[in-house]
Amino acid sequence: MKNTATYPDNRTSDKSTLRQAQLVMLRILKVVDEICLKHKIQYWLDGGTALGAIRHKGFIPWDDDLDLCMLRKDYDKFLSIVQDELPDDLFLQVFGHDHTYYLHWTKIRDKYSTMEEKAYRKALFHKGISIDIIPCDYFPENNFFTLLEKLISKALRYRCKNLHQDMGLLEKINYMASKFLCMLIPINRELQIFNIFKRLFRHHHYCIGYGIGTPFTGRYSDDI
Repeated sequence: MKNTATYPDNRTSDKSTLRQAQLVMLRILKVVDEICLKHKIQYWLDGGTALGAIRHKGFIPWDDDLDLCMLRKDYDKFLSIVQDELPDDLFLQVFGHDHTYYLHWTKIRDKYSTMEEKAYRKALFHKGISIDIIPCDYFPENNFFTLLEKLISKALRYRCKNLHQDMGLLEKINYMASKFLCMLIPINRELQIFNIFKRLFRHHHYCIGYGIGTPFTGRYSDDI
């Protein structure tokens, strides 16, 4: 196994289930960090992961996920090399390689665990403890097509949700829109759809945002 001597699996060193999951995620992060340093790939901690690192010098105590971001060029490079660099007990989960995996960002997963997330209860993909690696793209300012792209991305993310009685009205509308959209856009056509948006945005850079095909809408100035 690669990297196991440098970063041994120490999940059983704590009795708390949450802390055990955090230890698995921390180990995955250390492995990914080593790979990125070796191949000169830049990334940054995002969201609650960044907040925890600054405020708590680690995880937010109740946090059960870990998020990294990469600019698209680094993300593509990372995908091209990471599977050969991972230890045997970790694997790459990425859209287009696993027909059951429908998210447009990558997960590095632990093979020998399960973490059930409410949003993906009906999903058929492997659900081992993981970290999220989210691509970031350049977007134009106030462009109709950027809004359209995110609306499609958000709707398609609902493909595996359950329709519950206690859903709010907006969530029910999103769910039904997703069901309709998924009939129009089969999963094997999604990459073609979002590649069209990549071409539309190619020459109109204004800000950096979570990647094309992801449902996240945060935007950052490209001069930070």
